[in-house]
Amino acid sequence: MESKIGIVLLAVISIVYAGEEGSRWGYKQTVYGPTDWGLAAPLCTGQFQSPIDIITSSAQTNSSHNGLALTFDNTDGAISGSLTNNGHAPTVTLDKTKGGVTLAGGPLGQTTFSLEQFHFHFGCESNVGSEHTVDGNSYASEMHLVFYNTLYESFQEAASKSDGLSVIGVFLQVNGGFNEWLENIALSLTNVKFPSGGSYSPGGSIPLATLVPDLVSKNAPYYTYKGSLTTPPCYESVQWIVLKNPISVTKSQLEIMRSLSATSGNSLCNNFRPVNALNGRKLYKWPGNGKLPGLLSVPFYN
Repeated sequence: MESKIGIVLLAVISIVYAGEEGSRWGYKQTVYGPTDWGLAAPLCTGQFQSPIDIITSSAQTNSSHNGLALTFDNTDGAISGSLTNNGHAPTVTLDKTKGGVTLAGGPLGQTTFSLEQFHFHFGCESNVGSEHTVDGNSYASEMHLVFYNTLYESFQEAASKSDGLSVIGVFLQVNGGFNEWLENIALSLTNVKFPSGGSYSPGGSIPLATLVPDLVSKNAPYYTYKGSLTTPPCYESVQWIVLKNPISVTKSQLEIMRSLSATSGNSLCNNFRPVNALNGRKLYKWPGNGKLPGLLSVPFYN
């Protein structure tokens, strides 16, 4: 399994071994659980780790920050790629020959980052699942869009560099809404139920800008801070951009995600790392325009 996915996801979500024992990290204590990840990857004990609890009252504005600027090679933000279950998270890795996505603006300024892949974290129940929390509250799921700095030749080269990565976090909320393209992704997951199942190429393309509308809104509010990968090797190389507005997910879509198998053989759910202390880091916010629809009028979970 490692050989099939290690090429494209080596530094982010591949299996990490601890010394000669070859023990695998995971989210349960049958392997190295989150509290012991430092035994498998020493950087996981660093001072600037992710995720964090976003305390909205402590978020500051920064006059140098502005709206995000994403550029899509294809109309409607369409992307194509392969879907895998690596035992830790269902992941879509882009086929850049069919069109890529670049990110600049916001806390990144003029530096350009290229989208490598996106994946999902989610709970076994809908009251937990997101990696970041907001004022102590969780969402049902969190989608991570992983970008690398184009100053480097590849994602693998950039991953360990202090300015190497930027990740956009998108909350998924059970609020009665229906996202057609998230449904298509969820249904495709039935083809990669087991970690040894290889990859699957969904038919057609995914209109990323429709899946996450705020990606094409320069007024979309977000929080940002400097942090790390949320899985071993936990490189502290990530400029986090957490969108304030959630997208809708249904209970049935979450159930499909939960039907996947983890590396341990258990259900692939609760695949989120507990929050870490901010440890003196600055948390910034870009207020954008308008309120956070849904978040203030409905619960974080349903």
